[in-house]
Amino acid sequence: MLALTVSPILKLGARTSALAFLLAAGLLLADKAWAHGAIDAKIAELRERLLQSPEDAAVHFELADAYAEHGEWSEATKALSRSEELAPGLHPSELVRARIEMGMYRPSLAIEQLESFLVQYPKHSARTRALVLKARALREVDRFEEALATYGAALAGNADSEVFQETADVYAARQRIAEAAEVLATGLARLGPDPSLLVRALRHELALGRFDLALSRVDALRQSSPQPEEWMAKRATVLEQAGRKAEARAAWLSLQSHIASLPALQRGNKLLLDIAQSARLALGDAGGASPRSIIFPPAPVKAPPASPTPSATSLHNP
Repeated sequence: MLALTVSPILKLGARTSALAFLLAAGLLLADKAWAHGAIDAKIAELRERLLQSPEDAAVHFELADAYAEHGEWSEATKALSRSEELAPGLHPSELVRARIEMGMYRPSLAIEQLESFLVQYPKHSARTRALVLKARALREVDRFEEALATYGAALAGNADSEVFQETADVYAARQRIAEAAEVLATGLARLGPDPSLLVRALRHELALGRFDLALSRVDALRQSSPQPEEWMAKRATVLEQAGRKAEARAAWLSLQSHIASLPALQRGNKLLLDIAQSARLALGDAGGASPRSIIFPPAPVKAPPASPTPSATSLHNP
């Protein structure tokens, strides 16, 4: 499965950011638990089907794929071997075997399997996933430029948001921020205003000092957010960073007016109280104290997991 990452969260003060992080982490853990539960159910279903049809090579292959998804490498290897015994060459075993090799920390062997798969199945529906896995394996053996080229090939296919995010994160980890921003811009142009892409793009545009682009990312995030006040505040701070003091002041005043128009119960929300306080401080309404900065928390790039997750169905259907 492609890496699941918690999107960077705009924060105002440590308590607010900690709460937001815990909420996001809880949703992530719940999602992962649900995914594992679904795989457990799939494995149980396939094992039941094998009781009825023990010589069905396709079911053995699906079971190998499910075991690989679950990280049960030994069981995946047994099921895949049985499928190949029953129907040699019928199924694209190389991709599942590559996932097993990556899971067993043998990236060189995974690369061999993936190269074989990509040659044999140039139009397979799982080609993009295979390219992403190959790029990860190449990184593991320090063939970094080849990995980047392989990510580029993956992006040229039917890449989803996660592939764009991963590719951008790899560039950013090497301090190649302009290239990371370019990848994200391409993803946004193709996929539309995906929040995870927008947050990463905003961070990189700010690092590059491209404030007009950064403001466009903030505006897109505000439009899609159920609580736009965070992004209204972020817009004001970006304008301050850009040295556009008059526009920044107008943005803070607009934010104050917006908050004042909300129902009293909503204004008492801890996050809104923090945002309102930041606006007051920025406008000099609190004794000239420095406003609390509204920043992105650190977002270290984590190594992606060893196995992307083309479904067994997609493996059957080139």
